[in-house]
Amino acid sequence: MVEFKISEKVRNYLSEINKNNVTGRKINAILSLNPNVLKEANKVNGKGKLSGKTIVVKSNISVKNLVANCASKTLENYRAPYDATVVKKIKQEGGLIIGMANMDEFAAGASGE
Repeated sequence: MVEFKISEKVRNYLSEINKNNVTGRKINAILSLNPNVLKEANKVNGKGKLSGKTIVVKSNISVKNLVANCASKTLENYRAPYDATVVKKIKQEGGLIIGMANMDEFAAGASGE
């Protein structure tokens, strides 16, 4: 029963992200989505401090097999080969990475400094 609720919550988030990108204000907050997040949600066992929590990670943090382009055209197709330590800890505690968040290019800020 917990698994269904988590999967349904993730479906709702994905729907809202898609709706915003297609017909909404197109704020471009999410650069890419985790194509496996629903499968991962079905595996959450209800244990862990972050069990079932849906998390978006900045695009400069490695999440294995997801695009980690630091919001730069230079790295637009770069896929992370490993999980960063913080991502490993999130996953160990049952958290779900739904996608990669937009940011200033290479986290340099608006001024580029």
